[in-house]
Amino acid sequence: MIKRRLGYILPALFIIGLLISCSTKKNTVLSRSYHNLTSHYNVYFNGNEAFKLGVQRLENGYVDNYNAILPIFKYGDETAAKGIYPDMDKAIKKCSKLIKLHSITVKPKRKKGKKSTKQREFYAKKEYNDWVDEAYLLMGKSHFYKRDFFSAHESFTYMIREYQDEPSRFEAYIWMARAYNEQKEYVKAREILDLVDADRKMPDKYNKELQITYADYYFKQEKYEEGIPYLEKSIELTRGKKKKVRYMFILAQVYQKMENFKAATELYTKVIKKNRNYDMAFNAKLRKASSFSTSLGGGEELMKELNKMLKDDKNIEYKDQIYYAMAELAMKQNKEDEALEYYKLSAEKSISNTNQKAMTFLAMADIYFKRPEYRHAQTYYDSTLFFIDPAYPDIEPLTAKTKSLTKLIENLDIINNQDSLQLVAAMTEKQRDAVIQSLINEVIEEEKRLAEEERMAEMNSALFKQQERDPRNRNLASGGKWYFYNPTALSFGQTEFVKLWGRRKLEDNWRRKNKQVVDFGDDLSGALAEGDSIPGQKPRPTDPKSKEYYLVDLPLTDSLMKISHQKIIDAFFAVGEIYQNELNDLKLAIENFEELNKRYPGNDYLLFSYYNLYKLNQSIGKQVEASDYKSKIINGFPESKYAKMFTNPNYLQELNAMKEAVKLLYNETFASFKNKNYSQVISSCQMAETEYPDDELIPKFKFLKAVSYGESAMITQFVDALSDIVKNYPESEVKPPAKDMLMVLKENNKMDISAEELGVVEEKVEEKVEVPAEEIYFMNEKMTHYYVVVVGNKLKNVNRMKYNISNFNIEFFSMINFNVSSIMLNDDYQIITIKSMENQAKAMDYYKTIKANPDVYKDFTEADYRDFVMTSDNFAVFFKDQNIEKYMEYFKKNYFKEEKEELGN
Repeated sequence: MIKRRLGYILPALFIIGLLISCSTKKNTVLSRSYHNLTSHYNVYFNGNEAFKLGVQRLENGYVDNYNAILPIFKYGDETAAKGIYPDMDKAIKKCSKLIKLHSITVKPKRKKGKKSTKQREFYAKKEYNDWVDEAYLLMGKSHFYKRDFFSAHESFTYMIREYQDEPSRFEAYIWMARAYNEQKEYVKAREILDLVDADRKMPDKYNKELQITYADYYFKQEKYEEGIPYLEKSIELTRGKKKKVRYMFILAQVYQKMENFKAATELYTKVIKKNRNYDMAFNAKLRKASSFSTSLGGGEELMKELNKMLKDDKNIEYKDQIYYAMAELAMKQNKEDEALEYYKLSAEKSISNTNQKAMTFLAMADIYFKRPEYRHAQTYYDSTLFFIDPAYPDIEPLTAKTKSLTKLIENLDIINNQDSLQLVAAMTEKQRDAVIQSLINEVIEEEKRLAEEERMAEMNSALFKQQERDPRNRNLASGGKWYFYNPTALSFGQTEFVKLWGRRKLEDNWRRKNKQVVDFGDDLSGALAEGDSIPGQKPRPTDPKSKEYYLVDLPLTDSLMKISHQKIIDAFFAVGEIYQNELNDLKLAIENFEELNKRYPGNDYLLFSYYNLYKLNQSIGKQVEASDYKSKIINGFPESKYAKMFTNPNYLQELNAMKEAVKLLYNETFASFKNKNYSQVISSCQMAETEYPDDELIPKFKFLKAVSYGESAMITQFVDALSDIVKNYPESEVKPPAKDMLMVLKENNKMDISAEELGVVEEKVEEKVEVPAEEIYFMNEKMTHYYVVVVGNKLKNVNRMKYNISNFNIEFFSMINFNVSSIMLNDDYQIITIKSMENQAKAMDYYKTIKANPDVYKDFTEADYRDFVMTSDNFAVFFKDQNIEKYMEYFKKNYFKEEKEELGN
């Protein structure tokens, strides 16, 4: 019995003694061995495995954008980092556990006698567990991958400070530099990298990481030439094939960007041979083609290789990229027209790759812009903006160029349309009727064509569904036959295009987000036309098969013809300014200003166009023409600032001196006003009006004078001065307070002047009389209807709403040609219009169906929008009236009568 107890007690005592001897409060060979072993193969191992798993998850989920130079490291963004939080948190927890339970900082017992250098270094150590410094390093890297750079810096800094003699400090330095790179703090990153690079104690095993971090430092700043040597050295030092090939691909991209096509082609060839990653090998082939240089030759072979790739079933989803590469190759061979055809095929084949579609449209836009064919360029730049990633580096200049081209086309359309309208207006009534009838016939023929297409689409769809239900046709696209090789499936695919894009006229701007077409067939432009109907009057005609529809915009009277000519004049000048100042097309600017002055010799812009022509001719070296326009300004407009500038070399200095004098006088006058020296204020203001009548500060002088009259109880002068400001300076910032003062005076009867004597004030403050909805809106069950959504201009994701509505149309109304468009209602609201529904019943069916579908407006609150249906005639009235709540009440009252009656019964 005693022996048996001893058999239990002795091993227990041995284990207890072992644990006591392995306490971190003791520093013995046994305790150090125990804690090093446990740290390495238990705690650190598990933490490092969690870290590696997180990195692997992040890299596996990373999708490379081959349209841009690939990043050296796959760190991802904030969203991607959140996906690996659990792994990194586990690694951090294990590191914390290792440091807390296994750190040995107590000194070992010193042996007597003289100590060697190695022994003295041993006794001087701060930490006797070899894995604690590694734990701090792993913890820092885990915070780094979480993109918690502050915590990462804390871990790296502590590790470097406390373990200055450990080689691992160099790795901590390198990771700290990477963190600064990610934070775009490049000065700090460079200081650390140079510090490490200059330290000869750095082990060779860290050199590869140092070189690639240097490369990342330069490439992130787009300093490619300086970063190339470091990337080349990294490729030389890297043993892992996957990373090595990635670095080679990036280097090839950089050489291609720097137009070193020979080096790029050689590297792409190596990547193709070495790479098992199909996407990268595929893109290397495409990049190799786009790196073609006529000096290197081999263009025909590259084109054959790309055609071969087109025929490979594995590349079906990549056809857009292949055609794009073929276009790039054709451009290198100066075959611009051929390139355009390939670009069009690329855009046609691009289904889900919006980045590629954007790059394709951009390339086409650039071609047309250089030609210059600005109308086509505007169309494709606009399409580019529709698809391009908002993070695209040159998004701002691209947006600015598109806006300039859009303004250009809008003004050119004004000129063309007004010329056409004037031409028709000048015809005899018989000739005019013949032209209108021909337009009506075209509309009728187009309707017949669309109806036939619709009928064929319905037949194809029905046939497809019938064959789909037939068990014999279940494997329609199987047996090596891809979907688009099958005629039946192809026919159905054509109807799917109609579902997605609708029936498209063959025209420019066919896919624009905010298309504004100015022609006879646009009822919306008609709603905005000059002389449009106003609330209370009969709405303008909207039926393109009626004669009245075409007559309404014709300038058939002298006053309307005058308005039409002024529109042309304004548009001509705007076009010239855009060519000159925004597109830098000096030749077309000159042609445009000259045409303006030729057609309208006495136009209001004559002086400004002369000065622009003077500057333009100077810019292109035509000094004789420039001198001619200089003379025209001096002789024709001697009192203009331009003439004075030409005749008086000191004019600009004198002008600036005068402005300074006016500013000084105003400051002195304002000081007098603050000191309530009103007589001095009135005197100074009168002097300013006499000496500097055209200065921009005159309205402010007049306002100070007016208020001084008021403070001096000079009521008649006070009212006259305020009325002068309201009437003659409507754009001045002092007009609103002047107007408010007049209203207060009138309401409080503090003046002896009748309301008639303040007609200017009455005119300015007249309030709009609200017309009841029933007097301007009219029900017509048989008329064409629209579904309308009104949203605030501050709503950021309007495009998402339009996208949701388009998807809804595809899913629930696939056989109907709905057009989704948007236009500004006013400064506060815009409207999305879905048209057209044949009548009220079909419009309400659409309304109820979309309201019952939760996906359309799931991203929006009820306060974000108002939606309703209305007739096409009422739409024109609504656009003028702009009272949203008024129409909402009208809609609820008149379009839900049947439901109310059913409930009543």
